Amino acid sequence: MPEPNWLSIAIRLGASDLHLSVAHRPYMRLDGRICPMSNEVLTVDDVNVWGIALLGERGWKCARERNETDTASEWNGSTRIRVHTFHKGAGEMAISVRILPTCIPTPESIGIPQSVLQLSERMHGLLVVVGPTGAGKTTTVAALVHHLNTHYALRIITLEDPIEYRHIPWRSMIEQREVGCDTTGFDRGLYAALRQDPDCLVVGELRDRETMHTAIRAAETGRLVLATMHAADTVSAVYRLIDAFPADQQSYVRMQLSEQLAGVVAQRLLPRREEGGRVAAFEVLINTPAAANLIRSGQLHQLPSLMQAGTAWGMQTFEQEMDRLLQMGAIDSGAVKSWM
Repeated sequence: MPEPNWLSIAIRLGASDLHLSVAHRPYMRLDGRICPMSNEVLTVDDVNVWGIALLGERGWKCARERNETDTASEWNGSTRIRVHTFHKGAGEMAISVRILPTCIPTPESIGIPQSVLQLSERMHGLLVVVGPTGAGKTTTVAALVHHLNTHYALRIITLEDPIEYRHIPWRSMIEQREVGCDTTGFDRGLYAALRQDPDCLVVGELRDRETMHTAIRAAETGRLVLATMHAADTVSAVYRLIDAFPADQQSYVRMQLSEQLAGVVAQRLLPRREEGGRVAAFEVLINTPAAANLIRSGQLHQLPSLMQAGTAWGMQTFEQEMDRLLQMGAIDSGAVKSWM
């Protein structure tokens, strides 16, 4: 075991990430902030020792031969981690470790709005969770899958890169497939999954036009499709889903989305006012008949106003969510300013 054991220290302190890079000090991300863990600068040998400890000799040799690698594993048999390796200047190596929660959180524990749970329980349509890197999108999707698993008898197929949370079948039958190991890509795996009798499909990320197209088509077959995507907010996500396609196809895609989109959930993590940690803030767009009409007609600029007035439908903007969290005392005005 490498000493100092930076990863075990980061886990004990509740960090979300650990970064080990030649010629840098070891850093962790704690409550959203990058913090040095020592004044000691890591050498090539230090990073090599950590690479072998995390990936094994064969895995580290493979990582050194490739530009970037991603894998998920367990540390000390108890903590699940995602390990990303990459080369930097002069051929030196760096390692980023994402520390995953030891158990899948419930939707209530992370504050997922009730309207989002209701969307997932409809069992059809495309439900997209968006946000920047590190905003907790994967955790939210895992919580929604856990909710379905504990309340409904379904066949759930996931496509992930890599698999982060391991689901234990409860009421549902869950097949977890990893891109690169079990299938060549999200689009190919999603296309194949339609022939595997799914009730719910989970797509780790909508990265490209082909995957977006297949996800929309899967929703058209009457399945629930849960997916994540990088976007700043709900309306930006709708724009991205449409703009991914050529101009001559966008009117048809708008029509498809107006019919198959269940909703879009955007999220951010903000510093908690007391006791440390972070609190999730959610923006929710639900594809009501009014929203569907705006999407179909291309009037996406009117969606924020619709969300602001759509609280009765379970919709909310980030601004409304910030006000609620402020009134609850969960965050302070500084957190709002940092988000703005």
